[in-house]
Amino acid sequence: MSAIVRTLMNFAKTVAAMQSTSRLGDSSDSSGELSSAAGLPTLYLYQMPLSKFSLRDACAGYWTCDENVAPEGVERVDDLERALEKAGASLRILPNLWQLHDAAASSTLSFSMIRMRNAAPAPV
Repeated sequence: MSAIVRTLMNFAKTVAAMQSTSRLGDSSDSSGELSSAAGLPTLYLYQMPLSKFSLRDACAGYWTCDENVAPEGVERVDDLERALEKAGASLRILPNLWQLHDAAASSTLSFSMIRMRNAAPAPV
């Protein structure tokens, strides 16, 4: 999976989390600039110098750098759905991530859900 697709998918997860906590569309939300067209936060993709980064965890897609770096470019993505479609990815908004978490954990898939601490509590 390309870095752009991973970034878009992470952004999609953030949007879904914002929707589930009713923060999306709240003009007082300081988590990001709001796009006037759809009420979604604006996504900026930064092109970083890959030679400076090393892969820390292939399963999770964590790349790290031990020095300050400047982006080589930046691209504003105003239409998330179209960008995901062009990248061959799909967007699923789930009301609760725990069913997905439990299914992945009981499978043979390699996966990372490190930010589950930020998810809504598991349903009882």
